[in-house]
Amino acid sequence: MKKTASYFGIILVACMLSGAISCACDVSTASESTAPASDFTYIVYSDRVAITGYLGHGGRVVIPEVIEGKTVTSLGDMAFHFCTSLTSVKIPSGVTYISDTAFYDCSNLSSIMVSTVNNTYKDIDGVLFYRDGTTLLYYPPGKQDTNYTIPDGVYVIDAMAFWSCRNLTHVIVHDGVLNIGSNAFAYCTNLTSIIVPSSVTSIGFRAFVHSCGEAEIGIGIECKYSVSVTCPRGSYAQQYCIENGIEHQLT
Repeated sequence: MKKTASYFGIILVACMLSGAISCACDVSTASESTAPASDFTYIVYSDRVAITGYLGHGGRVVIPEVIEGKTVTSLGDMAFHFCTSLTSVKIPSGVTYISDTAFYDCSNLSSIMVSTVNNTYKDIDGVLFYRDGTTLLYYPPGKQDTNYTIPDGVYVIDAMAFWSCRNLTHVIVHDGVLNIGSNAFAYCTNLTSIIVPSSVTSIGFRAFVHSCGEAEIGIGIECKYSVSVTCPRGSYAQQYCIENGIEHQLT
C-alpha cells in the first residue's frame, strides 16, 4: 500500500509541476485504462461501430465506449478468438450484440464485466448473462472455480456457454432451466458430474461431449463422454443420455 501511495503521489506532483493538473485524474494503471482504438479491427457504420478483431496484448481489456465518434455496439464472430493472453474484459454500455464465438478459445479469460448501465447484458460474478437474467450466455473458461450452480431465474444455457471450461468438475442445473444448448458443456475435460432437473425439455447436439475424433473403426467422427449425469427417472435428460451413451444416475 505504501508503494502504491508513493507512486500516485509522484505522478500527482509531476503533473502539478508541469502545469497539467488535469492529468491527476489519469493515475489508474494501464491495465485498467480503456484500450485504444488501434487495438481493434472494426467496421464504422453511419451510426455505430462493430468490433471484428483484437490486435492488443491482452491482460485486462476495457473495450472503448466510442470509436471515431460512434458508439461501439457489437462484438462480432471470433472477435477475440484464440486470444490466450486475455484475462478479463469489460463490455461498454452501448453493446447490444455479442457473438457466441466472440471469445472462442480464450483459455485464460477469467472474468467478463459489463457496464452497469448496459441494457442488453449483465454479469454475475464475471459470467455473462442477458440483462433479464434468463439466459446464461458465456462462462469464461479461465475461471478457477471447480463447482458452479446455475443461478435461479435462468431458463436457457446458451450454445457453447461453458465451452472448454477445463477447471469445472461439478455443475448443478437448478430446477427451472428449460434448454441446454448445443455444445453447452463441450470439451469441459475435467467435468465429471452434472445434475440436470426434470424441467429441462431440450438438450442440444453434443452438449456434454468430452472429445471427438476420427472413429477407430469405419468412417466418421467418434465422440466420447466422461461426465456422469444425475437426472430424474423418465426425464428428457435420461432419454438424452440413453440415446448418446452417456453415463447417468437416476433420482
